[in-house]
Amino acid sequence: MRKLHWCARILRREKLRRVIGLRKKPKTPEELVEWLRHLYAYKYASTFAHGKIVLDIGCGTGYGVNELSAVAYFIIGIDIWREGIIYCHSRYDNRASFIRASALSLPFRENVFNLVTSFQVIEHIDAKMVDQYLEEVKRVLKDDGTFIVSTPNRKLRLLPFQKPWNPEHRKEYDARELRRMLERVFPEVRMLGLSAKKVAYLVEYNRVRQNPFYVYLIHPVVSLMKRILPNFTSFKRLYARFSLKENILYKTWHSEMNSYNIALEDFHISSRDLNACLDLYGLCKKENALNQGVCWRWKNPPKA
Repeated sequence: MRKLHWCARILRREKLRRVIGLRKKPKTPEELVEWLRHLYAYKYASTFAHGKIVLDIGCGTGYGVNELSAVAYFIIGIDIWREGIIYCHSRYDNRASFIRASALSLPFRENVFNLVTSFQVIEHIDAKMVDQYLEEVKRVLKDDGTFIVSTPNRKLRLLPFQKPWNPEHRKEYDARELRRMLERVFPEVRMLGLSAKKVAYLVEYNRVRQNPFYVYLIHPVVSLMKRILPNFTSFKRLYARFSLKENILYKTWHSEMNSYNIALEDFHISSRDLNACLDLYGLCKKENALNQGVCWRWKNPPKA
């Protein structure tokens, strides 16, 4: 019985790891750059988190909360993803608190947190609900609190009038759209962009760059045929042939991972040329920082 119980626990743990995609380290340059983009956001936020009470909205598997917990006074991570919260409790419970909750209805009273972070979340929220999400963030922020939000840059990923090719993204934003959205709720907003050295930048650029022929011609035709003739084998083959990865102008990188030598230090924050950046960052104040005599800062995080 003990052996059976032990085996069942291992199977449950492995199932959870498969669900949250933590079995393997990044094996391709694209996976590595994607991982470093996400990690950099938390490294950057850590410069604001020293001795602060912090909330991370959309904590996922908790690696970012763990990063911030090293400097924050107290930190809470929330997510609606049940399996992710279970994993966070099992791995990081001694360093932070985790709650399963919706960003549209935060289970906290007003004026609690000095810093709220929400990275790669806003694009998953229906555009009609984004104001509610931002109002909830503003409600739980202290009067002198800071909100940092990040999202993929639409200008880099999508062609004009193209809908997000990631099925989990409700809406993607360019710098102007994101600023306009944030300024509806927060009195002061500063827009920044995440960029990288040439090798890291080109890896991500070629991963997401779109083929106009596919976007404007093949995809609409194939989608229409699938709706009209959903069981027609020829169109199923055609759709598979022109799948997402096949039709992004995507360079296959066959070299060994070590030959790229991409690291966290290859990324940096800038306020210039936001249309070409990898990710957009919005820094928001609940109250006007100038009225409080506070200076904005956007230094790069310390080396890992």
